[in-house]
Amino acid sequence: MPRATVVTETVRHELKSCPGAYVVLRPMSYGTKLGRSDQAMKMTLKSESGPRRRGQAASSETEISMLQKAATQIDFQHCIVDHNLEDENERKLDFRSFSDIDSLDPRIGEEISSLIDEMNNFASEEEVGNSSER
Repeated sequence: MPRATVVTETVRHELKSCPGAYVVLRPMSYGTKLGRSDQAMKMTLKSESGPRRRGQAASSETEISMLQKAATQIDFQHCIVDHNLEDENERKLDFRSFSDIDSLDPRIGEEISSLIDEMNNFASEEEVGNSSER
């Protein structure tokens, strides 16, 4: 019978944005992807509801930022198995902590996010969804 569970093999990636650095990634399970999508949906619905009282400012930009941070934290927590990235005090970064994710050099964070997206096909799913709406 064909295997239908997530492949547990990990892949080591040398980072171009930080010579000598690497991350070891594993793919997300479908349940983790659903949880990630659920977080995005909750925040999207919240942002679409808009202000409820007169004079209350809409905070959709803040909510979108929170959504991106929440998705990134889920991605980093579930997909990064190992790495050799440190802070200025030579302490290994802990990607379960958003303060460590938040302190990453943007080029390094973007590269890791792109590798995670490629591994989990997030970009290709969005492209398929957008092309089917046309």
